[in-house]
Amino acid sequence: MERIIEKATEPTNWISFTVIVPKPHAPDAIRVCIDMRAANKAIKGVRNITPTTDDITQPNGAKVFSKIDLKEGYHQLILAEESRHITAFATQLEFFDIKD
Repeated sequence: MERIIEKATEPTNWISFTVIVPKPHAPDAIRVCIDMRAANKAIKGVRNITPTTDDITQPNGAKVFSKIDLKEGYHQLILAEESRHITAFATQLEFFDIKD
């Protein structure tokens, strides 16, 4: 399995914190999340030609529809190396960056 995080090697002003929450259907299990609200401020908007949710829910006479399964859709895009410092997050012991 390829690693998608790595130890942070350079200082950064972008530090997100880990948040531990119980899994909704398994109260004895936990989910480790990252609060990326601060990092979201660094994201540049891009023009997207993919239809919006509103476009999809308004078929306007369409007779053929497609279904897309995004279950395996996470971690499909490579993060530019010069952007990795923005994804830095902290645990109790170390700092990490997201690679991909």
